[in-house]
Amino acid sequence: HNAENNGGFIIGDQTGIGKGRIVAGMIRYAINRGLTPVFVTEKPNLYADMLRDLKDIGMGDLLGYGTKELKVFMTNKDSIQYGSDGEFKIPVPTKKAGEKILDGMISDGVLSKEYMAIFTTYTQLQTQQGKVTDRQKAISAIAPNAYFIFDESHNAGGTGGEARKTSEDKQKESEYGFSGGRAGFARMLVGKAKASFFSSATYAKRPNVMDLYASTNMSLAVDKPSQLGDAIARGGVPMQQIVATMLAKDGQYMRRERSFNGVTYDSSVVSVDKKTADNMAEAMFKILKFSRAKEAAVKALKKDLDAEGALVSETGASAKFQVAGAN
Repeated sequence: HNAENNGGFIIGDQTGIGKGRIVAGMIRYAINRGLTPVFVTEKPNLYADMLRDLKDIGMGDLLGYGTKELKVFMTNKDSIQYGSDGEFKIPVPTKKAGEKILDGMISDGVLSKEYMAIFTTYTQLQTQQGKVTDRQKAISAIAPNAYFIFDESHNAGGTGGEARKTSEDKQKESEYGFSGGRAGFARMLVGKAKASFFSSATYAKRPNVMDLYASTNMSLAVDKPSQLGDAIARGGVPMQQIVATMLAKDGQYMRRERSFNGVTYDSSVVSVDKKTADNMAEAMFKILKFSRAKEAAVKALKKDLDAEGALVSETGASAKFQVAGAN
């Protein structure tokens, strides 16, 4: 329902329940609807897990699983092994072919017909030296007809709520529609996408990530999505619980957990060398005491340098940086 009405959905199942299978099902759903599924995850090696899940739900033949014609466009340059024993490799286009694919996405707003899905990572959504990449332009261009799936969505990056934007941020936002690196880019994609899906057992772990979920009914509670993080941070855990309950009632959030009914724990008593434990505790305490003394000394030294800031040359500024970075 949410996907068909340009909405968002959060799957927050406990680890081991099977979020991957649900995500695979949503990739299948997107393909059946004529949309381009864009799977965004934390690390490239997780592509193999998703391909396994897709194969297990009957998508192997359609996607060319285990062949050189795998219909998944991977944005990473290095090939990734997959299969039960890592016997297959996700094909990587040559540099020229890859550039042609990206250029086609930018100009036509669609993925090349030889592919059915895109696999990428959060780092691949990052700008390079503050500049928007062709990869970002390509993914943005296909967004209106794409279904974005953010795996471990709490890692998409926080925006910092209602932080003041610099003139550079404003110029970038005016030209490209976003600012703030991968965090801003991910939020722009959610806004442009046909629909979005988020997978994370700890989706509300960081309040400053909450505006990523603006495609859910959370956005109805504030004037601007960027206000969500601050609102939830002020409300604390009770606010998170209320939001989760309301999202579940609206059919936009689901969390399943394993039952531990009938599980027993047999504890074993082991001998402990109390003297060794006490010696270790004393050593750790002394290390902590030294660390705090060091921090106080560095803070005092920085304060003295700040007081003399008007007389500090570039060399002095560099020295200050070195002191601040000493550890």
